Amino acid sequence: YGSGMEFNHELFFCKDVKGTEHTSQNLHYDRTPTLKFFLYLNTVNNVNGAFHCVPGSHIETRIFEKANRENGVKPASNRVDLSKSQLNEVSVDGNAGTLIIVHTDVWHRANPIVEGERLLIRGHTRLTKNIRKNYSSFSKMSKMIGLPWLKKVLSKKI
Repeated sequence: YGSGMEFNHELFFCKDVKGTEHTSQNLHYDRTPTLKFFLYLNTVNNVNGAFHCVPGSHIETRIFEKANRENGVKPASNRVDLSKSQLNEVSVDGNAGTLIIVHTDVWHRANPIVEGERLLIRGHTRLTKNIRKNYSSFSKMSKMIGLPWLKKVLSKKI
């Protein structure tokens, strides 16, 4: 993965059940650009917390965050203003073993659990802080791992 990357340096083992509430259920993008890996450990769909995203939304995030990232400023909020966009939110359902790889400039959220449970492992891969301050390095990573990965994931029949 090369120098300047922290590959899956944070791993989270998640079990969400009906009634679980957290901020990741709100549509957002990550304030720190991240390549996230979601590994479903059980079958996940709309009733038990499937990953949702808005394909193409990374473009708006990058326009909005360009000055912040060029100046190394972390924004105060990452909530998405839904009034300004036409949303085409997609649910990414899958069986146990499904791996979703997404760049978190894409707007995303976890669907709330209506029944059952969601078991997953989530990993975070980021540029190191000294590389992250250089927007051109971030742009290179984004082009390398951005929307084409998501299109590939979404185009597969699950």
